[in-house]
Amino acid sequence: MHYLKPRPEPLPALFNSIMRLKYLSIALLTISAFTSAKADNPLGIDGGEATSLGIYIAEIESGHVISDINADLALTPASVMKAVTSATALSTLGPRFTFETNVCLEGRRSTADRARWEGNLVIDACGDPSLGSDEFKQYLGLSDSICARLRRLGISDITGTVVIREDMPDAGANPQWQCEDIAWPYGAGLFDFNWAGNYVRVYPATGKTIPASGLKITVKNSTDGSTDILRGVNSENLTVWASKKNAANPKWNVNASVPNPAEVYASMLKARLKSSGIKVSSRKAPTGSGAESTAVYTHRSPSLDRICKVLMKKSDNLFAEGVLRALQQGASSSKCIKTEKAFWEEKGIDTRTALIYDGSGLSRVDRLSARFLADVLREMAKSDRCGSYVECFPIAGVDGTLKSFLKDTPLQGRLVMKTGSVTGVQSYAGYMLDDNGRPTHIVVVMVNGFICPRRQLRAKIEEFLLDKLS
Repeated sequence: MHYLKPRPEPLPALFNSIMRLKYLSIALLTISAFTSAKADNPLGIDGGEATSLGIYIAEIESGHVISDINADLALTPASVMKAVTSATALSTLGPRFTFETNVCLEGRRSTADRARWEGNLVIDACGDPSLGSDEFKQYLGLSDSICARLRRLGISDITGTVVIREDMPDAGANPQWQCEDIAWPYGAGLFDFNWAGNYVRVYPATGKTIPASGLKITVKNSTDGSTDILRGVNSENLTVWASKKNAANPKWNVNASVPNPAEVYASMLKARLKSSGIKVSSRKAPTGSGAESTAVYTHRSPSLDRICKVLMKKSDNLFAEGVLRALQQGASSSKCIKTEKAFWEEKGIDTRTALIYDGSGLSRVDRLSARFLADVLREMAKSDRCGSYVECFPIAGVDGTLKSFLKDTPLQGRLVMKTGSVTGVQSYAGYMLDDNGRPTHIVVVMVNGFICPRRQLRAKIEEFLLDKLS
């Protein structure tokens, strides 16, 4: 009997089969690793796996979600916080809201000389952040208006002085802001009375400021030639680091915030009164129990929608803090934030991932999630304040902080977004618009802790948005 023995597979064929399985395994592992890396680093930035990211993009009408990546992760928003501040204020106060600063005479008119007022010129501050701002040149005539009204009242002699009455709690720089920020104009604190951005021009070589501010200036040599400034909270002591060349140049200057904007303006107003032929003392006059009050002038700020437009397009921190405080005038910052969060909770929005400490986003301890921002944006898109709100945003490739972003792409002019950037943070939140300027999509991109160059990150975000929205 013959048995048929199994014919051994030729060695080359067996080897090829094994190698095919090996290469298939390697290919599958490579695809898996690539997919995992892409999921961990959807923007494709250098060091993306170590970067915190929150993205939410969705159609407004249908609710269809285009991208949802870590949307519930609470991240540092930087100036994107201003989109929440503006939305809350426009919704609760309305676009036509204005700040009102009242000026009056307190005391009594002299019976011996009707041109003399025995008392003080009093300004009741209201937290208006736009007073004296170059952003609204047609509103710059506060001192001229006061002088004109006094002349109309026939007053040419005030026995007292200029008194600016303030009662804002926790005024000044936010305690959550970093000390390195508060000396610069962008870190100027909010007061009940604010003037010209609450900063002055400092000439270190002469020790003078324009306008006069009372700042005590110390100049130190900058070993690397760079410029830096530092001022403690509520301190009048300003340290300026400058190169030897700049420090010796009487024309060289740097802008710095002040802790006393009311004093700065009062000094300016007294000088203006004097030049207008109206005498005023440097000392406060006692008014007594029988004091009268005569209205002189009421200064009304630009409307809230105009203030918010500057706040958003130019990312003005002082304006943002002023708008936040307007939510509950006379209240502390923390109470205004509670009012803000309560408003969105009443709208059914979960605020647990909204840790808010200011109105501007300058605080590094602020946290917002992409989903919370998206919920606020969605609510605003459906509200009767939508038009006023959308007009506040910078336009991609056109203006504000988005002027160069997505320029000369299909999304130029179609995306409106608030930007936010501090060290290690780059955020965007806003809308894509249709041809009629109405929001069609919510767009939120938040990146924290990136280690790649910021220009690379911005380029990759542009690529990502073009891929998702074009």
